[in-house]
Amino acid sequence: MKKDLIVFLVIAGCVLSGYAQAQEPFVSKEGGFSIVFPAGLKDLKFGQSTVRGDLGEYESKRYSLFLNHGLYAASYWDYPEKAYQVKSVDKLLSDGLDGLRKNPDATVSNVRNITVDGYPGNSYDSTLIVDGQLTYARTFVVIAKPHVYSWDVSFLDQAKLDQPDVVNFFKSFHVLEPYIEKPFASKDGRFTIIFPAGVPDPTFSTTMLHSDSGDSEAKQYAVETERGNWTIQYYDYPEKLFKTKTVRQILKDMVAGLQKGPDKKISNARDLTVDGFPAVRLDFEMSLGKTRYYGLYTIVIAKPRVYNYLFTTRDQTELSKPDVLKFQRSFHIQK
Repeated sequence: MKKDLIVFLVIAGCVLSGYAQAQEPFVSKEGGFSIVFPAGLKDLKFGQSTVRGDLGEYESKRYSLFLNHGLYAASYWDYPEKAYQVKSVDKLLSDGLDGLRKNPDATVSNVRNITVDGYPGNSYDSTLIVDGQLTYARTFVVIAKPHVYSWDVSFLDQAKLDQPDVVNFFKSFHVLEPYIEKPFASKDGRFTIIFPAGVPDPTFSTTMLHSDSGDSEAKQYAVETERGNWTIQYYDYPEKLFKTKTVRQILKDMVAGLQKGPDKKISNARDLTVDGFPAVRLDFEMSLGKTRYYGLYTIVIAKPRVYNYLFTTRDQTELSKPDVLKFQRSFHIQK
């Protein structure tokens, strides 16, 4: 792992004290959106929650700012892949409204169909009892598969929903780019792999590997996100090694080598083949300083080439997420 996990939040500019001054946008590369919060970003807060419903389980991430007795918020989440297989985007949008209408303490009005940067969505006003007080809210929702975006403002005073700061907040939202899955191809490495939707472009680096069998130059593409690191590495083993050991023996030795060290743990190692080539996939744990990391790691040998692709994270539950498993399964060798 090149370094600790990095939260890719680009917060440009500084806090501006005058409302007449132009505010710099808040940009989430992980979420793939930008929006302008009024009065700067100094007091912006982040929260994350797990949502469980008839569409399955997913993580919702939310940025919020309390200002002038009102709450400004922007959220995003990814519906499970199966949701888009059984429901259209329009159906998902209407179901969200129906779910709110079922709340006996809520009302919904002024529903409109919208598009933002070419993506479909809706906007609506609502009321809800919060801590015993009647709260007025305006919400915009847009689906740019696989992301769902929601940005909203709520006040105790309904008239404030039409004030200039609120209007500008709603108009300022943009999807940064079409955040679709990114099939990545390496002509030199002769492979393809699919990085998850919404991640930055992979960065390239090289390093020298030293062993008793000789030296090899490893080439690596890596993406660092809030959730963890996605990495694909390849190199050529010295030819003489294949004359003394079978490929399966080499893979077994590699797994044994990964277990060396007091803070490392390998589990669930299983043999498999990838495009007809021998491979092994395993779970691992390791410590860097006081931080514990977890990973899902696959090694494939298409001699003389060795491929390693892995996902590493601080949150062990991430290892079972659909896009992590798809990253592992999407690797293919170009013959």
